[in-house]
Amino acid sequence: MAQGLLAGKRFLVAGIASKLSIAFGIAQALHREGAELAFT
Repeated sequence: MAQGLLAGKRFLVAGIASKLSIAFGIAQALHREGAELAFT
């Protein structure tokens, strides 16, 4: 299991239209910190 700041936390990320969207960058940062992600 990841040991980041958000390890064990779950987030719903909405609005990823492309790799250039803000939501994509946020999702990358959340993942890097160990969060579990769901997308709509």
